[in-house]
Amino acid sequence: MMRITLRIVCLLVGLSAAVGARTTSAASTSAPSSGGDQPIAGKQLMLKDSPAAAKRSLSTLSSLSNDRKITLGGGNGSADDPTHFGGSLRVRTTTGDRFDSTYDLPTAGWRTIGAPGRNKGYRFTSKTGPIKRVMVIPGRQVKVMGKGAFTATLSMDPKPVDVVLRTGATRYCMEFDRRARFRANKRFSATRAPAPASCPTLADWTQPP
Repeated sequence: MMRITLRIVCLLVGLSAAVGARTTSAASTSAPSSGGDQPIAGKQLMLKDSPAAAKRSLSTLSSLSNDRKITLGGGNGSADDPTHFGGSLRVRTTTGDRFDSTYDLPTAGWRTIGAPGRNKGYRFTSKTGPIKRVMVIPGRQVKVMGKGAFTATLSMDPKPVDVVLRTGATRYCMEFDRRARFRANKRFSATRAPAPASCPTLADWTQPP
């Protein structure tokens, strides 16, 4: 495997069908029960590999999903609150070149959108980490933007690719395995992936291979 640099452009969970198990308005002022695992439908995933050392900063990852059912789990102040318990982003495949990258999203970078207790969403920002911004808005979107190190190659088709965003105890899980296009050592893209039946098991997901 070789180290390439990626830019995470956007991981959105927004406006159409199947983010999770519960529906919450972005303007909701009451916290639902704990969200736990929320399998979500993926609209688009793009991975771009720039194997040449001089172009590694051009390597990118972007992901988009639209869904109305995303929730904040237990909401502000609960075990699902990343302002208390942090979060992470993990991108993995067990096929092709078998890459597995986890990005820590520490507590210090998280803020509530609006006043705490109103459950309008969360925002993460970082000036130094590979993930620069994350936004989670119930009923509308999850958005991730970043640039950082990603140990991977795309010499073989990585389908399916798992993408899991964790906020506190809640995991938002996507699996991209539909309508895929692949160019060796260049790019992988997939669109309109339905929500997986479940998130990866915790025993498997806790310890990277």
